[in-house]
Amino acid sequence: MSIRLRKIAGTPGSSGLTSCPTVLALGDDEVALVGYELDEQARSLMDFPEGENVIRMPKSLYLEGARRLMEEE
Repeated sequence: MSIRLRKIAGTPGSSGLTSCPTVLALGDDEVALVGYELDEQARSLMDFPEGENVIRMPKSLYLEGARRLMEEE
């Protein structure tokens, strides 16, 4: 199985798959979010398992990515 990444939303002026922040389609059933790491204060409030992480991105960009995914269905 090959992974197919496709940019579906990004900030103005962003380009490519590694721009930050960006919403990517990861195949047909998942998305990947490229964003900024949380600061230490915010991370200290969370307890998530090894292999998981949390990022931050503008709400408007996340919703734009969701809107574009819904248009494809």
